[in-house]
Amino acid sequence: MLEDTIDNILALIYNILDMKNRVKEYRLKRGLSQEELSKLCGIPRTTISAIESGKAVPSVDYAIKLSKALGCSVEELFVSEEISFFLEGFREGPFISSRVGHKKVLYSIDSKIATFLPPDGIYQNGQIKWFERRHIPTYIFVGCDTSLHIISYKLIAKNIRFIPFYASSEKALKLLKKGYVHLAGVHLGTLEENLRKIKGYLGEGYTVLKVFSWEEGIMLREGISKTFKELNKREILWLVRERGTGSRKVFEELSAELGSVNYREITGGHRELAFSLKNGFGDAGVGTKFFAYEYGLGFLSVKKEDYCICYRQELEEDEGFSVILTGLMERSYREFLKSLPGYYVNSALEKFVV
Repeated sequence: MLEDTIDNILALIYNILDMKNRVKEYRLKRGLSQEELSKLCGIPRTTISAIESGKAVPSVDYAIKLSKALGCSVEELFVSEEISFFLEGFREGPFISSRVGHKKVLYSIDSKIATFLPPDGIYQNGQIKWFERRHIPTYIFVGCDTSLHIISYKLIAKNIRFIPFYASSEKALKLLKKGYVHLAGVHLGTLEENLRKIKGYLGEGYTVLKVFSWEEGIMLREGISKTFKELNKREILWLVRERGTGSRKVFEELSAELGSVNYREITGGHRELAFSLKNGFGDAGVGTKFFAYEYGLGFLSVKKEDYCICYRQELEEDEGFSVILTGLMERSYREFLKSLPGYYVNSALEKFVV
């Protein structure tokens, strides 16, 4: 089939770009000069010289001709020298992989991702075992907005993997700066506050999209009074997310107003916070209206925050990434956001360069 042929060609291109060639080694083993090899495969001697020195990358056609002339496979002729990087916190287990700039990064997959995406391999006992060298364009987003999973499912049908992982706003910026992910989600206040934070942390050369605004406030377990004046009592246990999150920033602003409060830090995002309150592990916590409603919690609105996504400007030259941007701008996705409690969406994305 034509699609299979195209997939094989794309896979071969991917391998050639990632490999150090052994053309000179195999040529010398066969006792051939560059001129003789040129006559055998019909490739100019100067081109062969450039390929051997690494100054030129062979086309798929040239790679096949060289392998046939040297009596070996393309895979034997081009040997991988790439180093795999692990996303922080990955110990072992199944993973998916993605190329971010010049890095090949491996990411541990959880049960939510595994339901719609098979792993690329498994890492155990210090060894990487690949199940399949996938050549599907793969893009990694880190942040705390769960609505992006909707885009993930749609893009799989277009042969593009767009995978959201959870991270706080500051952690997301850190991973983007280090080159471990393609996109970072940030909500640390208003659009202006987000832009200042992003530019101060990343510097220049990044694009920022304001995707939506959402309502953030105090989520309350059943039985807790829905008034501010009751929330500074010592018997009220607050659950707070880690530092570097937008909700922690709001909590610190509230605690300065309420005075000394009893709190405990938990890990995870808005969903985990809402789940903990629903199950009685605490009484109050700062999160989004959406998760308060989803878990049947009381909610006191505090402020609207702007949710932004940022990425390196050069990523816009990537054909696969342009499909993701189209997905973010699609009317169906934006109408879906509007239907969520506490989400506020403009008709178009707002774009800024920092």
